Amino acid sequence: MESLFKHEHGRGARQGLGGRRCSGFLTYRARLSYSIRARPHPVPRRGPRADQGTPRDRPRTEEKDQVRKLLFVLLLMLSGAVAAAAPSASPLQELSRPSGPDSAPVPRMEVALLRRQARAGDAESQYALGLFHLAGVGVPLDDGAAKRWFEQAARQYHASAQYRLGLMYHQGGAADGVREEAREHELREALRWYRLAAHQDHAGAQSNLGLMHYQGLGVERDAEAALDWYLRAARQGHAEAQYNLGLMHYQGGAENVGPGDDEAFRWLQEAARQDYPPAQYLLGEMYAAGRLGKPDETEALRWIQRAARLGHARAQYLLGVMYYIGQGGLPRDPGMALQWYTLAAERGNSPARHKLGLMYYRGRDVERDAYRAYLWLGLAAGAGYEKSVKVLDQAAELLTPGQLAEARREIARRAGSDAGAPGRHAIAERGE
Repeated sequence: MESLFKHEHGRGARQGLGGRRCSGFLTYRARLSYSIRARPHPVPRRGPRADQGTPRDRPRTEEKDQVRKLLFVLLLMLSGAVAAAAPSASPLQELSRPSGPDSAPVPRMEVALLRRQARAGDAESQYALGLFHLAGVGVPLDDGAAKRWFEQAARQYHASAQYRLGLMYHQGGAADGVREEAREHELREALRWYRLAAHQDHAGAQSNLGLMHYQGLGVERDAEAALDWYLRAARQGHAEAQYNLGLMHYQGGAENVGPGDDEAFRWLQEAARQDYPPAQYLLGEMYAAGRLGKPDETEALRWIQRAARLGHARAQYLLGVMYYIGQGGLPRDPGMALQWYTLAAERGNSPARHKLGLMYYRGRDVERDAYRAYLWLGLAAGAGYEKSVKVLDQAAELLTPGQLAEARREIARRAGSDAGAPGRHAIAERGE
């Protein structure tokens, strides 16, 4: 970032022959005789040092310093919001937007400064203003404006702006039901901007480029190319890429990559140490299944608990199961099971919704509640969970017509796809 704000202030003198300083131009006589006479460089008058710049330069330099501070604060806010949303299940979800006390409004004067710098063509300010619009910080929440500012910065080869622009195109029509031709155009644009950023070694762009090759989005499916891009990003310490790479080795996802537990463990552990919940959960599964030697309940529980505490829905569900039946070194505790099931169910995990619905339907270890039973079973059934479909009609018989109508309205409002299903490659939404 600093290189974008560098401003040369000193009065540079041209170098003459023999390394001596000269000024002015060579006379006609001097050109003919090839003899150059260099005038001595005048002694500079007292004034500001070269690194301070002239008084005219100072306000512009100070403005750029303020822009840098604004961008730094915003990136901290965005990274916090993304980290909070990291366990979200769907690989194509909305861009995270900060909320709460950390997203306090930015003073108008600072936003005006940022806008002035952006309109003057400063790529860093254009990128920062795009982030502000994307997050609704100090300016209206406006994805269209964010995309326009990102594109202006991206055309000046700003790698993070190229990545953000690619991400917006990548996610653009995922949930909007856009026409197939329009979606293909979006995916091609995503590929284009990802490639530009990836060739500047932007790890997030490299990881998402790998994802698009792996899934065949906008390009023919090519697991070898996916492996190459994942590896480039993983070597830079990018958690999603490390997880995706570990998952390929775990599942055997390319011609030259069969299921290899050692390589899978290596990359999953790298991502897990960065508190990346999907990697922590998969590590727990590997320890529990004995993929790394003998089954190790202690290590399995440790990694699953870490993932669950960071909001990984599948880990929360599994922890609920372990508490409910007293498994994995945990005592049987239906109350704790209920808490973890509820957390996983709120995040859209269908098995957790089913278990929670059954607990309320049967009234075992919890007070019977027909409304909650129908609600959770209905949400799981709506996501295609077959076990819940079979019980749903029986739960409906326990409700009055008014309660049933209310429960169905709530199900329609909260309906969503299953969350936390293992084995999905992750899209990179963090890291600038």
